[in-house]
Amino acid sequence: AVALVLAIAMLSWLLWQQRSQAQAASSNPLPVRPYRLLTSSLETETHPALSPAGDHLAYTAVNSQQERSQIFVRKRLANSPLHALSDTPLQAHDRLPSWSPDGSQIAFARFHADGRCQLMLAAADGQQPPVELLDCSPAELLSFDFSADGRALVIGSFSAQPGRAGIALFHIAERRWQPLDYPRQPGDLDYNPRISPDGRWLVFARNPQLGRLYMMPAGGGALQPLDPGLMQIRGLSWLSDSRHIVVGRRI
Repeated sequence: AVALVLAIAMLSWLLWQQRSQAQAASSNPLPVRPYRLLTSSLETETHPALSPAGDHLAYTAVNSQQERSQIFVRKRLANSPLHALSDTPLQAHDRLPSWSPDGSQIAFARFHADGRCQLMLAAADGQQPPVELLDCSPAELLSFDFSADGRALVIGSFSAQPGRAGIALFHIAERRWQPLDYPRQPGDLDYNPRISPDGRWLVFARNPQLGRLYMMPAGGGALQPLDPGLMQIRGLSWLSDSRHIVVGRRI
């Protein structure tokens, strides 16, 4: 009888404790995370880029065992399948994926162990091998984006090429450079050019380590500063309304 009474008392105490913890949890819920994980693996994942429709994600994953970095594409859903954008050679690193406006192609940079650098273009579904567009220099701060019609790449200061000191368009089909005429001084580093979705404006960071944002017509012209002071600029992107931009900066 004593053992039965003790067992009932213990069970009652446990049930009371469980009810008290449940009430405390309901009155103090865990804070909701202000973010949602899109990938989860043991590899180092960098350079994320969302497709224009926002339904696919391209990113670089570093494979330390094979000494290479590959670009993978997946739907922006939990546990969705993924595919490699291309078969990256060993000891090469594919980085900086950039989507075409229609989401069918991805431009990216390929860095080789021997010091070579290539700007590549691949189908977003990974069904075709990528093609080389032009040579670049791994010693420079490479930056590029698609034009609004997807027929050209707008490329930042790229002094390794003759006559390529400022922002220029590279027409993909013709493999032709088109320099943009706009005010600049020798030594200016115009980085991360981004053309608005409506194709009217171009925003870029001048001397991003401690510089300013500027806007000009997409075909070149007068510059309009967008910020009052110098800052370290870490990235920028247009919103779909072609009226606002998102800027990352270090304070």
